[in-house]
Amino acid sequence: FDPELGRLWSGIYEQPEINGSGYTIGLFDETLSEAEGAAPICAANAPKAVLVACRGKLILSRSDSLEAMRAGFTEYEDLSLQLSAMSPVAFDGIFRGKLALSTDELLSCFELPSASAQEAADANFGENAKVAEWFEALLRDADVFDGPRRLQLLQWTTAISALPLGGLSLKGRKVRLRLYTGVGPSTLPETHTCTRELHLPAYETPAQ
Repeated sequence: FDPELGRLWSGIYEQPEINGSGYTIGLFDETLSEAEGAAPICAANAPKAVLVACRGKLILSRSDSLEAMRAGFTEYEDLSLQLSAMSPVAFDGIFRGKLALSTDELLSCFELPSASAQEAADANFGENAKVAEWFEALLRDADVFDGPRRLQLLQWTTAISALPLGGLSLKGRKVRLRLYTGVGPSTLPETHTCTRELHLPAYETPAQ
């Protein structure tokens, strides 16, 4: 709505002493015929003309949008036609997520220290940097992490049952590696699902 036009109409409505101004009813009501709209604005009809104009600008001109919004809130839409084009696998993937992960999809769930210098510094492996390299190599080894184990690792490190549509692409949702301090190389890894962190001890060999 035009603020300048609003101020003009407000003035006309509050002080309709505009006889001889040259304004006509047609300027305020576009639904009138040419003959009807030619009637001049005067003190008697100015308030009604302004209300009609406001109704036209604020409601009638937006009737299609308002009706679409009303339908969206109140009407039941039969989605069978739209959903029938989807395969059961695609439909299940949207609502449940993926239960079969590829190696690349599993790797994409981790923000590995090799991704950036900042990530490497945050991981804090330092002289134990080989630990992160060994872990990444394990993720890429399809013999070690086959389909079921890839899903198990995702579930263990994130506490989610399946890979969401689009993966863990949102910022802060990927799993990050951190050095597990204060423990020996015989300690098992520890996962923190709330913060999405996997703490790895300073292992001395890949076998550990």
